[in-house]
Amino acid sequence: MKKLKRIIINVMVMAMVLTSFGSIQGDGAVVEAAGAYSLQVNKGTNVVTVFDAAGNPVKAMTCSTGYATPLGSFGICGKYRWWELDGPSYGQYCSRITGHVLFHSVWYYEKNPATQSTREFNKLGTTASHGCVRLTTADAKWIYDNCGMGTSIRIIAGSAANDPLGKPETIKVSTASKMDWDPTDPDEANPYNTRSVIIDVSKVPRTLSYGKKWTGNAMAKAYDSCGNDISNRLHVSGKINRKKLGKYTLIYSASDVLGRTAQASVVVEVKDTFKAKITGVKSKKTIEYNQTLNLKSKVKAAAVSGKKLTSKMKIYVRKPGQSKYKKCRNGKYKFGRVGTYKVKYTVKNPYNKKVTNKYMKVVVKDTKAPKLTGVTGETVALEAGTSANLMTGVRAKLVSGKDVTTRIKVTVTNQSTGAVEVVKQSNHPAANGGIYSFATPGTYEVVYAVSNPTGKKETKVAKIYYVKDTAQPAISGLAVVAQTATQGNSVSVFNGVTATLKSGGDVSTSLKADVVYVSDDGNSHFVTTISYVGAGPSATYTFENAGRYEITYTATNPGSGATISQTVTYQVAPLATTP
Repeated sequence: MKKLKRIIINVMVMAMVLTSFGSIQGDGAVVEAAGAYSLQVNKGTNVVTVFDAAGNPVKAMTCSTGYATPLGSFGICGKYRWWELDGPSYGQYCSRITGHVLFHSVWYYEKNPATQSTREFNKLGTTASHGCVRLTTADAKWIYDNCGMGTSIRIIAGSAANDPLGKPETIKVSTASKMDWDPTDPDEANPYNTRSVIIDVSKVPRTLSYGKKWTGNAMAKAYDSCGNDISNRLHVSGKINRKKLGKYTLIYSASDVLGRTAQASVVVEVKDTFKAKITGVKSKKTIEYNQTLNLKSKVKAAAVSGKKLTSKMKIYVRKPGQSKYKKCRNGKYKFGRVGTYKVKYTVKNPYNKKVTNKYMKVVVKDTKAPKLTGVTGETVALEAGTSANLMTGVRAKLVSGKDVTTRIKVTVTNQSTGAVEVVKQSNHPAANGGIYSFATPGTYEVVYAVSNPTGKKETKVAKIYYVKDTAQPAISGLAVVAQTATQGNSVSVFNGVTATLKSGGDVSTSLKADVVYVSDDGNSHFVTTISYVGAGPSATYTFENAGRYEITYTATNPGSGATISQTVTYQVAPLATTP
């Protein structure tokens, strides 16, 4: 036992002597002397910062400390290529800080670089150790190789503000297996050495529709040497002008934490994939019958990319009631039928052969005043009591040709009396077939009116009828057979006698009675004339002589002077003589 103690003391003395010149690793290799660098371990952020001799930060490492990691200042006091840790487990490139606290790689299940704990490796950057400062194998080796015995170590519980170089990103490994290689291990047998960054651009579109926003970069994927998705680290060079047709090259590149890079290129073609646009076409237009339209007016066609296609545009027209379109060659079209037309504009995009159709309804209406035929504004003279068919030869048509005779309204106004009669009502048959009797004299205005059922415009024609009663009057109330009287008797001349016009007017005041005595020899002797106006209606005549008297009554039509005469014969007996 004493011998063993003596050996240990001798070894420690030798180690102290060697420290003044250099350091011997656990496997016997000599490492750099202390003083080139100093180390800071920040437990608050799990970052190790390396400072050079001038105090400048030169390197940062992600680590995992533990709650038992001590705070304070220390110096490296041992080096071990492999060291058995708790568990047991094993660490590579170990540098002792103090006591059982070391810098070392993430632990291995065996003293074999292919048996590192994948789960523990992925904890780097978090508080995960029992007190040691865990590092990637590469970082542990850097300290092992570059920081000699006695290198100053300061362990603090700081914040990100105490990490001048920030916190480096650490690559993650798959945990499908509980053990694997540390991807940073420089060992030539490390399978990660043959792995590289992979950039997958298989889903990046090769075409972009003109004018559309390019979102294809999001379809590119990048994976680091360990298969982790690092698409957020992708860098894209090259630009696409979405407003200009053509081909554009995009180069995607990415690097992982291990410094490995890759790139891939994609050629994207900006294409016009849309239908052309036709502008200036109204959805509906209402026009008048027989109107001519220039269907090309203000209508244009163009590809989305700007190419003008108006000259390539074709126009077709479908008439009301028809199923087929007919081409309109020059764009000018006369709409000669009432109803709804359909106009089709069509153009083909030369870039993609897509066809654009646009339609317009053209509603053709006849709203003008109808045409009235068979009646003019002439003046007609009629005899009172004459009947006339006011609809004979009268017709009404719309400008478009539709017969609207039934819509004619005929109104007769007796301007002398103001009486108004409707002979024919619109859309109704004429009373008595249109026959009207002009019974009384006077001035009659016959108005023909017809309206357009669509536009309500109306056509009116007035015809004047001057109605007169020019016929002989009629005398009534006379005894047409011979009358008898006695000499010296008187007769009431106008008693019960009247004179009327054919139209019904009373012209009794025009009556005159001529009294003629006829002697036995047959000669007529005018006796007197009795006037209805002069003598009055109660006028009488006394037969002075016996014999035959003839009283001739004459009535005159004051409007035309036409007369009528009727004679009444009286046989007058002589007075009886006294014996």
